[in-house]
Amino acid sequence: SDGVLSALRLVEPGGTVILIGIPHGEIPIPVASLVRRQVQVIGSLIYDHPTGFERTLKLLSREATNPGRILGEPFGLASAQEAMSRAASFAGKSWISFEP
Repeated sequence: SDGVLSALRLVEPGGTVILIGIPHGEIPIPVASLVRRQVQVIGSLIYDHPTGFERTLKLLSREATNPGRILGEPFGLASAQEAMSRAASFAGKSWISFEP
């Protein structure tokens, strides 16, 4: 909830805050401030289950889709800390494989 409140406080007038994920518990929203600054707040579920997964699998089956452009080599679970440390300097997605 601190992240949500920080985003609502720091967004520029006329800006948009997109909330991804569902926080635990209720969050007091500063409605008057948002209205005065004409801030938009949009909720997003990240994915549309189950159709989002079906569309993703269809896209991945096409040769034109190349996830390797954004996915780096996987890190093993023992290297998770290294993956997290390098994530900020990697232009793409770092990921951790749970397979041995």
